[in-house]
Amino acid sequence: MGDKTAVEVGRLYSPIKSIADVLTAAQGDIFVTLPGLVAYWPGGIRDMNGDIVDHSSAGYMLTIVGTSRVGYDGKSYTEMGPTTEYAYSAAVAAFWGFETWVTAAIRGFTVGGWFNINALQPGNGGLLSRDGIASDRGWVMFQQSTGEIGFGVSLSGSSVVSVVGPTMPLSSWHFLVGRFIPGSELAIWIDGNKTTNVTAIPAAANGAAQRFEIGRFSANNATISDGKWRDVFLCATALPDDLINDLRLGSLP
Repeated sequence: MGDKTAVEVGRLYSPIKSIADVLTAAQGDIFVTLPGLVAYWPGGIRDMNGDIVDHSSAGYMLTIVGTSRVGYDGKSYTEMGPTTEYAYSAAVAAFWGFETWVTAAIRGFTVGGWFNINALQPGNGGLLSRDGIASDRGWVMFQQSTGEIGFGVSLSGSSVVSVVGPTMPLSSWHFLVGRFIPGSELAIWIDGNKTTNVTAIPAAANGAAQRFEIGRFSANNATISDGKWRDVFLCATALPDDLINDLRLGSLP
């Protein structure tokens, strides 16, 4: 290739590459195209009031309690705990996953995100929840005091059917997903490892009035987890196994 040809190729290549880079960045965020996406919070993006910005089309903001600082360790995140720091939204309390616009094959809901826990709590620590007290139970993702990760759903608002997976190691990032298929299955993923419960699965989830929370459940500060989170999402669909795995691989820290 001659010098003049090389210069001409470079002149044409530069703007094409710039366009390709922009497209790659937009297409790389696989959360925003999830079926039935209700809300998606990268975690480190705030508005001028310090509220955490939702990057789905719904625009559900998360209000922080305490400091809940933004941090960066290769990707942005939000802190939670160890005392009063958590985030909540009243606006996403009523999502079901049973809407008629959802095809029957994927009816249900899926919740998840990346979590890094610093220390275990004396009781269960809240991760993701719409779970109140007494007759206002809904659903909850939690970490037991011994480190196992669980996901539970209530039909009555009182008793909860749960699935409990393996222990999640401390002080490192892990991708957690809970999926509810009505009347069929509860599943919890820790990274690529799936644990299921198919016994006495509720036909629906109770419409708890309690707001959606990250880092706490049952309106109880004793359940606040100590750590950080990013890329939390809610879907009013039961995402397929292969898509859940794609999410993990496409959003690794």
